[in-house]
Amino acid sequence: MRQGPSPLSVLGLILLFAIPSYGAHKKILPLKDVLAIDGYIFAAKVEKVDPAKPAAVFVVTDTLKGKAKIARIPINLTGDTEAKREQQTEKLLKRLAPDLALIMFVTRQGDKYLGFVYTNGTWFQIIGQGESEESLRWSFAHLEPYLRRTFKGTTDELRQIVVDGLAGKREPPKPNEKEPPGIGPEIEEKPKQKPNTVRSNPLPSVDSPAQAGDYQSTNLPLAVIPTFVVIGPLAILATLFPAVFGGLALLMRRWMVALTLSSLLSTVYFLQKLFYNTLQGTWLGNSTGMWFTFGLLSVAAALWASRRYRRAVVNQEADAWLPNKWDRIVLIGSSIVGVAAVGVALYLGRALFRAPWLDVLATFAPVWVTSIALVFYSSRAEAAPGSSLESVFLWSVAIACGLVAALEAGRTEERGRSRTVAANLEIRSPRLIQQPVWKFEPSGSGMILSSPCIADGKIYVGALVGAGFSQHGRVFCIDSETGAEVWSFDDNKGLKGMFSSPCVWNGKVYFGEGFHEDRDCRVICLNAKSGAKVWEKATTSHTESAPVVVDGKLYIGAGDDGLYCLNAEDGKQIWHVENLHIDANPVVQDGCVYVGSGVGDIHKTTVLLCLNAADGKEKWRIPLEYPTFATVNVFGGRLFVGMGNGNYSESDPSNPRGLVLCVDAASGKRVWQFDARDAILSKPAVDDANVWFTCRDGLVYCVRRSDGRLRWKYDAKAPVVSSPILVNDGDGAVVRSLYVAGSDGVLACLDPDRGTPFWAMDLAGESKQPKVLVDATPAILVRQVDGVERRSLFVAFGAGQDISQLSTSLPRLYRIEDEVK
Repeated sequence: MRQGPSPLSVLGLILLFAIPSYGAHKKILPLKDVLAIDGYIFAAKVEKVDPAKPAAVFVVTDTLKGKAKIARIPINLTGDTEAKREQQTEKLLKRLAPDLALIMFVTRQGDKYLGFVYTNGTWFQIIGQGESEESLRWSFAHLEPYLRRTFKGTTDELRQIVVDGLAGKREPPKPNEKEPPGIGPEIEEKPKQKPNTVRSNPLPSVDSPAQAGDYQSTNLPLAVIPTFVVIGPLAILATLFPAVFGGLALLMRRWMVALTLSSLLSTVYFLQKLFYNTLQGTWLGNSTGMWFTFGLLSVAAALWASRRYRRAVVNQEADAWLPNKWDRIVLIGSSIVGVAAVGVALYLGRALFRAPWLDVLATFAPVWVTSIALVFYSSRAEAAPGSSLESVFLWSVAIACGLVAALEAGRTEERGRSRTVAANLEIRSPRLIQQPVWKFEPSGSGMILSSPCIADGKIYVGALVGAGFSQHGRVFCIDSETGAEVWSFDDNKGLKGMFSSPCVWNGKVYFGEGFHEDRDCRVICLNAKSGAKVWEKATTSHTESAPVVVDGKLYIGAGDDGLYCLNAEDGKQIWHVENLHIDANPVVQDGCVYVGSGVGDIHKTTVLLCLNAADGKEKWRIPLEYPTFATVNVFGGRLFVGMGNGNYSESDPSNPRGLVLCVDAASGKRVWQFDARDAILSKPAVDDANVWFTCRDGLVYCVRRSDGRLRWKYDAKAPVVSSPILVNDGDGAVVRSLYVAGSDGVLACLDPDRGTPFWAMDLAGESKQPKVLVDATPAILVRQVDGVERRSLFVAFGAGQDISQLSTSLPRLYRIEDEVK
């Protein structure tokens, strides 16, 4: 859901009005969340380092947050399994030295203390165990290379950020999602110095200030500086030095109202972003109010400009307002840029009346209108046209802002209001029951990215909960009829965040843990009734894959650790396929395992595999153009699988592409492929005639199963990464339905034969939160009640003020129901 005019629209308006100024801006951990930890933040220094043991001693020099009894921290630097495997201890020792400054973030998780330490571009994790804070035994766990997305500047810069952030003086900089994983530089050995000479500290900056976070720059969104800061000095120069800046003075006089409006709009936008949280629930806290305010200000400016021009005409000074060479250059040049931008949008198939392209239209429409007026004025003989170009432009801006405000108001009215749109009332069609049957809304921050699993009247789903360095995974067991929590499991807060979707077999729940950045994750088995742990199996990578159990064998992908087949009763390994990165969910059918591979930190070969389910021996493999995270659908002797070069969080920035591939299940021979404009991360739905799939380009596709030719496509208006769900009516397939969930939280029930919607629901309105993120595929339960077919959809998502940050997102699971009478 949109929260106001996008930075793109404000950028465009300011470019047209005046001279703007800008400053700098998969599991992202913002420093804002880090500072909010329920724990301690220390400034410390290295007292000594002993590579032979290996060990080090840190000493707390200043407590920045909390009151702890931790003062001296001796650390065993041996490291955990990951650290030993990658020889991280040796790397860390090259980055530690006596008197080196550190920043430490420490929080308690269960019976242990978890610490994250930073020094000049290097993050690493330590663990403390003991009965009291004074007697904690600390050990080095491993390096944290992905935390450079959170911050990678100097230690002194981070300390100042912490101090200012905790004092409320300045908001911490946002994370850089594009920053590659890594660690800071080694400490250079210096020539021996005289005794008692202290090592200089801090170390030089890891990168140039702009790369290291540049804390001196503002961290407000877009960092728009009110344009009066620029225009004011220019006006003074034009007044004091007319001989030098005479042209500037004339330009500012002719377009003075537009320049003033520029200052006003940029200031309003600046203040709205600065006080965004305070304004929530008020007129200026939403997009409708902001655009309406822009419109009112533009009307006032247009009236002012019209009055100025009328006075000039009366005083016979209208010549100063006549179009000149620079008007033509700026207006025509800007018009060409606007037409090119719209052309790009149309070429890419973007929706022009959705953000950000709606904002582009609102920005350039006044330019096009004014350019037309310019041509008209230039062709007329009269010396004084009825209105100045400035007046035409400002009235156009006012109308454009008003139209956008009206459009946003209409969308706000629809938000949260479900709608039934069946075209023919005489034909049986699914009808949405207006309110969710129940809402599962656990306390605390977090997000549910795992797909729910329905078994024996219960719903099992995994979540990422908490914030900052306190985030961890949790599995919920929920009563499917009431939505009440039966039990939850977080392994004493030791469970890593979950993307893996649970499966249930023989009274047990199976799932993996960890996200793409995590290593040394586990496959875990719980008792389905009590949530007690039965067994766990360690891997060397993450287990985002959803397990599947067939004939007592559990199959699961484990990232760079390949594919495992385990005994479902005790977790013992039966076979293991290595040297591939597998995050996709394996499919087992007719004694074969079908699965695709992706790109990881170690293994980057992308293939589609067919393995013998009994012993893991390869039957065939074919190379793939792109990584695949999608689940294969096996139907009618053929495999249907999606792939692409993006991921769940974002599209490929340079050339987003994807495809659906159909291959022969027995031989792996390609039958057909359908090329798409972005990644396909979902499992296709298939029947005798058609294949349906979703795409990050915002479209739902239906193609012929025989040859992959397009039948129809439906615009979901947002990327779709969850899988479509095909439901056949139990009454002779009179009414079939296709359910899709957009990543923005719009849930739709479509006619699978035509692609037209029966109904749609906006989860943002139902959750009363401004933004929603749906990555997980809903689970569905179909049942007959008194001759009426009821379909219950269990939809998991995250909702909140800012779904890119865990601290401002809330985990949610709703039961939505429709019926066919």
